[in-house]
Order: sequence, then C-alpha cells, then structure tokens
Amino acid sequence: MSNKVLHVFGVMNRGGAELRTLTLMPQMQALGYEFHFCVLSGQPGTLDEEILALGGKIHYLKIGPGFLWRFTSLLRQQQIDILHTHVALVSGLLVLLGTMAGVKKRISHLRSTLDERDLSFLRRCRNAILRRCLYSFSTHVLGVCRGALECQWKDWQQRPKCRVIYNGLPLTDMSHEADFWSQWIPGYRQQKVIINLARMNPAKNHLRLLSVFNAFLRQYGEGFLVLVGKEDKRIKAQIENYAAQNGITERVIILSEQSQPLRFLAHADAMLFPSLWEGLPGSVLEAASVGTPVLSSAIPGCTEISQQLQAVKTESLNSDDRIWAEKLATLIQQAENRPALINNFRESDFLLDKNLRALHAVYAE
Repeated sequence: MSNKVLHVFGVMNRGGAELRTLTLMPQMQALGYEFHFCVLSGQPGTLDEEILALGGKIHYLKIGPGFLWRFTSLLRQQQIDILHTHVALVSGLLVLLGTMAGVKKRISHLRSTLDERDLSFLRRCRNAILRRCLYSFSTHVLGVCRGALECQWKDWQQRPKCRVIYNGLPLTDMSHEADFWSQWIPGYRQQKVIINLARMNPAKNHLRLLSVFNAFLRQYGEGFLVLVGKEDKRIKAQIENYAAQNGITERVIILSEQSQPLRFLAHADAMLFPSLWEGLPGSVLEAASVGTPVLSSAIPGCTEISQQLQAVKTESLNSDDRIWAEKLATLIQQAENRPALINNFRESDFLLDKNLRALHAVYAE
C-alpha cells in the first residue's frame, strides 16, 4: 500500500523547488510513495501536464473564505499520510491544520533566506506567530541549506526537528553542438556567452546583472548576455531600457523560458548570478553539473555551494561592477576545464541519489 504525500506549493511553475520535487517523483514512487500536489493559488501551472503524466494528482485549493475547512477536508478525504509544505512561513498554518486533521508526519521545508529587517511591525508579528506554529506543529523542519534555517532560528542546530537536506541533481551527459548559439544569437561569431537562468523577479537582481555585464563589455570588448527564464513585463521593460540607454541592446538576448535549460547552460562560457536572496539556487547547481563556471552573489546558499563546488565562486553585492567583471573574466577561463568541474560535482552532496536517500529517511522515520 502506497504512502500518500501531499506537497503544498503556490503554483506548479518552473521554479527550483517545484522542479527538484518533480525530479524525485519517479524514484519516490518506486519506493512506495504516491505524490499529490496542493496549489494554493488555485491556478494551473506550466508543470501540471508533467505531474499528471508521471501519475501525480493536483488539487487546486485557493486560499480564501472556507480554506481552513477545505484544506482539512482534503487531508482527510485523500487519507494523506505525509504533509510536505514548501510555502515558507505559511507552512505554520498548514501544519497546524494537518495536526487537527490527524496527519501523523508533517514536514515544513524552508527554501529561502529572505531577510525580514525591512518588513513592517505587523508583518514581523504575523511571521513570529507563524514561525512558532511551524516549529510546534511540524514533526520535521527541513532547510535546503544552513542559511534557510539560520534566518529563522539562530539556534537551529540545537533544535532537534531541524536538519539540512541539500537538493540533488542527476548528472546528465550533454553533447556539444559547435553551432549551438548561431540559432539563438544574431551575428554570433564565437564570442563569449554569459548566461543567467532565472525568472524575472526582484530577488534575481536583473539590473545589477546588466550593470556587471556592461562593465565586462567595457573592460573586455565582446560578448553576449543570454537571459533564460519566465518573463515579467515590468522587469523586461527595465532590462530593455537599460540596454538601450547603454548601447548594448544587441548584446542582450532575452529567450524567455526554455524546456531544456541544461543545453543552454552547457554551451555558455559562464553564468552570472547576482541574486539578492535565494535558498539553494537550482540553476547554480545545474550550471555546475554541466561544468559551466558560475559567479554568484555571496549569499548563504551560494556560499555553501561554493564550499564544495570548484565551479562556483562568489562576490559581495557591495563590490564594484569592475571587480565583478574582472572575476567573471577570470572565471570564464575555467570553462576550458569542464570535465574536472563535472567530476568535482560528482563527488559533492548535491547529487540526486543523496537527496533521495535523505528524504526517504525522513519519510520512513
């Protein structure tokens, strides 16, 4: 008999947490787990068809009037054995409802390191209540990195429910296509290609990304910046305006979402990733897994990755663009040593098999 697991997300789009969960799904099913997904936006997502094709079930349950009753009813009617939430501190409410519905295993999975110092007093009070509920009513509290737990509890290592489980990726052999970029970049003639794989969102710091790239062009002459990820109209307009004002429009290529992002990462010379905050960014791990060097902001999750992976280097967001550009130019030289970087990834904690074993151990406790 299968154990039913209900994963809770906002919407099933191509985000890091959503993709990592889907990657685990076939292997976890083979171990006897049946995956259900509860979508709190009530909206369909780009991954829905893939979930259904894999045999998963999706429950659209928009937060609003009657949500508390509808959520507890869902848990009881579907006879959920494991509640696994991925919605930050809102998980505190959900694990409380899971307790009321009689779900024996309730897992809150923290995936971000967002700083609360700029929040209003009322928002901080609300978060304090949710944080208390989250720890009190969860049987396990997982963090994708140490920073994700530390930003909630400085003493997390003394809290028995807390543990770190790093996301894992499968190693994928990527064949090299000599003319890959010609089909995507007009006028491409073997110039260096710098990529950013991220949805257009304030946390991804796209204007700083362009500023660093512009400094790189001024210092080193040629290159292209390729942006892969879900578009946002406002941020895209800001990107286009910045590029036009600085005369680099032809150097900035916006490709939107792609179904096979690893192909783009594998053919780039480096990835630039100046995010303001993250959990354990999947795109950084994906780049490293195919041997593409990454220059990232020195935020907790990326710093933890860099401690194990030679492909990933970090720089403070307070550093000047010129320093970023110099470090990026140095890093591009590493792309010539992809096999060694891939072998280094193979020896790290960020492999799918290690992630699978760690999560199965929690589910089976």
